[in-house]
Amino acid sequence: MLWVNHTWIQRMGLDELARHALPFFRAKGLPAEDDAKLRHVVKVAQQRAKTFGDMVEQFRYFYAPISLDAKARDKFLTPDARPILEGIRSAIAALPALEPEPLEKLFHDAAASRGLAIGKVAQPVRVALTGGTASPGIYDVVQILGKEETLRRLDDALGLIGAGRS
Repeated sequence: MLWVNHTWIQRMGLDELARHALPFFRAKGLPAEDDAKLRHVVKVAQQRAKTFGDMVEQFRYFYAPISLDAKARDKFLTPDARPILEGIRSAIAALPALEPEPLEKLFHDAAASRGLAIGKVAQPVRVALTGGTASPGIYDVVQILGKEETLRRLDDALGLIGAGRS
């Protein structure tokens, strides 16, 4: 039955999918609305979630404070990650809009300037923004959260590193 449900979710249009998902987000007390944000969330969730309940559990961090996974925190929110997070934070703050191409360039430039693979830059940011190591593409995460929330979560992560709790 999970396969049937997953197949059904995959075949739905975004408007219909959002309309069906909305009550599940609200039932968990999440402030989801029938808007562009929800459509972006269900778009990235469409291939991953087998049920609407899965969708809410996997992607609740788009609507609620993150629950930081201790292993992810210890591995990725380290003093070595501080300059990466600071650089990404500054670059995002300077962007006029959170469009895919400038976001991709920003992350690739940050990696290249440090001689790192893109994953070494994206993963600490992913943990800072979602609380864990698995998420949709990092550009989607930033776009869905929006600039203000992305910057706030990066600041929180930098505060954790500064407090020596990494």
